[in-house]
Amino acid sequence: MHKLLSLIRIQLKSGMLNTTDATTKTWKKALLYLVVLICLLPLLGMLFAGFYFGFDFLGKLGQPGYLVNLAMMGTSFVIFLFSIFTIPSVYYFSRDIDRLLVLPLTPQQIIASKFVVNVIYEYGFTAMFMVPMYITMVMQLGFHPLGLIAFLIIFLTAPIYPLVLSSLLTMIIMRFVPFFNNRDRFNLIGGILAVVLAFGLSFWLNSMNTADMEAMFMSLLSGDNALMRVGTALFPFIPAASAAIFSGDLLQLLLYLGIILIALAVFLLCARFLYFKGAIGGSETAAGNRKITASDLRGQRHGLFATFLLKEMRMLFRTPVYFMNCVLTALIMPVLMVIIIFTSFSEIGTQITLPIDIGFLPDLWAIALLVAFAAGGFMGGINMIASTSVSREGTNAFFMKYIPVPIQTQVLAKAGCGILISAVCTWLMLIPLHLIIAYPLWLDLLFILGSFLSIVMTNLFGVLIDLIRPKLVWEQEASAVKQNLNGFLSMMLSFVLAIVFAAPIILWPEAMPLLCIALLIIQLILTAVLYLCMKKAGARLLRQI
Repeated sequence: MHKLLSLIRIQLKSGMLNTTDATTKTWKKALLYLVVLICLLPLLGMLFAGFYFGFDFLGKLGQPGYLVNLAMMGTSFVIFLFSIFTIPSVYYFSRDIDRLLVLPLTPQQIIASKFVVNVIYEYGFTAMFMVPMYITMVMQLGFHPLGLIAFLIIFLTAPIYPLVLSSLLTMIIMRFVPFFNNRDRFNLIGGILAVVLAFGLSFWLNSMNTADMEAMFMSLLSGDNALMRVGTALFPFIPAASAAIFSGDLLQLLLYLGIILIALAVFLLCARFLYFKGAIGGSETAAGNRKITASDLRGQRHGLFATFLLKEMRMLFRTPVYFMNCVLTALIMPVLMVIIIFTSFSEIGTQITLPIDIGFLPDLWAIALLVAFAAGGFMGGINMIASTSVSREGTNAFFMKYIPVPIQTQVLAKAGCGILISAVCTWLMLIPLHLIIAYPLWLDLLFILGSFLSIVMTNLFGVLIDLIRPKLVWEQEASAVKQNLNGFLSMMLSFVLAIVFAAPIILWPEAMPLLCIALLIIQLILTAVLYLCMKKAGARLLRQI
């Protein structure tokens, strides 16, 4: 037990809870978490309202407890689906695997420690759904002491069963399917499947009309629903957990805990026989078999900036985690725009025949420029390429200090990589725009120039915050991107910029030309200031490494 607790403590310190650099002060960390919480308040408000009116509506039908069932099933489904893609990285592909395998530890101790870390990691998501559900249930139906005790116990153990299922599935695949026992291959295939699944779910939800939603809801209430049957079969603890929370039934709570304990026992038993065989060699990556030719030995001459720009591009495209979370995030935006356009036209029962002419609109140049600012500001920060550029170096950041290349050149190459990818993906949006809108081609040039300015500004800001507080200590590549608050701050900036630049079009159309010119001047000044600050921050980082 002492070894298990030590493993859990070490992994929490070096992994999930280490979202900032080790030198970051406590008050700064607390402030960052407070910012994250504030950004989540609108979503929490929507969930509270949904559960509140849901209990009110189902109470009139005499089935208020059914919403607890749906909330438990939805939470379990999401945890299960997302953990399928994250558990392999934690169990098999993290950097600490090779060190743990040679220590006097049993497979149960290693995988149990990682499992506990995953459970703790899921508490945030579980709280987002279960806490609003329980509070609104108490507000609508009243308080029950045993129900509160049951809720607290179930909340602490709710992620266990979905994680056991995804862990068993992962261990079986990694043990008996050697094709997936490769970090890069698994991450790339798993990431693409996750994106396809997300797009499919989004397209299905957008294509549903009101009648379809009502029919599905009535089917859920009648109990004759395939999704509910599959959910109950996949997660057999849901009926017992829902009854324990809703009515405070102690017997149902004991039944729920019995199911969880049996699942944990099966999980640890399978880990004993399956984990080591699948984990050996899992942290390695594949090497190509291409023969080196004479031209490869001679090499190609590039300037310093071009060389470092190519190095950053290769790191992004060759590392599956970086490609999926940074590059693909930007590439799917034009595709998502096409899906939104076609689903919107299908909802109103029309087809795209001829583009809509907007040449008659007044101040069209100002509208185009503000749209360009909004698109560039949004795309420049949403991909997190610049805001994680230094963090992706990890413990190899000292390399930036010793090579005979000015730090300004290296930093500009990192910013240039984000600018290039963001610009290409932003300009690709012009293709679907021409399908639905007819406008003069000179507006395309205005869009390109305006969006480029916003892209440069947001990427310089992203590199600057990553220079000020880089996350250089991580065990796996995913931590440098997914568990990096710099990327989150960059994404929040992109949303704010999109709102600020789009506001004059909607709120102040009369003053739009003047506001457009003012925003242009402000961006030029901010870009120059960010460039100077970035150069100073790069020199300071070099002294600290």
